[in-house]
Amino acid sequence: MGESKDGTTWLVNFLPNHAKDKRFRSGLENTLKEELIQDVPEMVSRLAKLDQIITCEVEIDFTREAMRAFQFGLWRAVIALVGVVSESLIEKLFSQITTIKLADEKVIQKNELLGERPTVQSKLAFLRLSGIIEENHYRKLLKIWKLRSDYVHPPKKSRDAEKDSFEVMQMLCSVLKERFDKEYTIKQGKIVKKLINT
Repeated sequence: MGESKDGTTWLVNFLPNHAKDKRFRSGLENTLKEELIQDVPEMVSRLAKLDQIITCEVEIDFTREAMRAFQFGLWRAVIALVGVVSESLIEKLFSQITTIKLADEKVIQKNELLGERPTVQSKLAFLRLSGIIEENHYRKLLKIWKLRSDYVHPPKKSRDAEKDSFEVMQMLCSVLKERFDKEYTIKQGKIVKKLINT
C-alpha cells in the first residue's frame, strides 16, 4: 500500500506472482506456514467466543465459511457471509407461506399484500406478524441485515468491523439455537423432534 503525490492510495500486491513462480513458491509456503502457526492460538480463542450451531434451516456452506472467516479474523467477510445466511433463512421461511388469512377470515395471496418483489424488511415484518419468527429474532435478523448493508454500501462513518462481526455471529448463533431448541432436542446422541402437546 502506498500513496502517490496526488494523494491517490494504491494497493500493490505481487504475492500472486510469487505463488506462480517456482523460484519463490517454497519460500512463500514457508512464510505462510509460520504466520499460520503463530496465529493458531488467536484463532482458537476467536472460536471459543462463539456459540455452537445446530441447524438444518440455513445454507450450510455459507455458515461454515462465516465461522472460518471469523476464526481467521476476516471481519468484513464475516459480516457479508452472515448477511447471506440470514437472508437465506428469511427467504426460506417466507417462501413456505403462500396465503394470508385476514381478520375477516378472507384468504389472500401474500403477493397481493406485499407485491411481487417485497423487500427484506417487509418479509421480516411479515414473518413476525404471522408468528413465524419471534419478536427478538425479528430484531436480531433486522440488525444483521442493516449491518450487512452498512458494509456492502460503505458507511459515511467508520465502524468497528471486529466488534460488528462478533455481534452478527452471536446474533445468528442465538437465532439458530433458539429455533432449534424450540422444535428439537438431543436424546442419546441423536437429534429428535419434540412432541407437541395439543
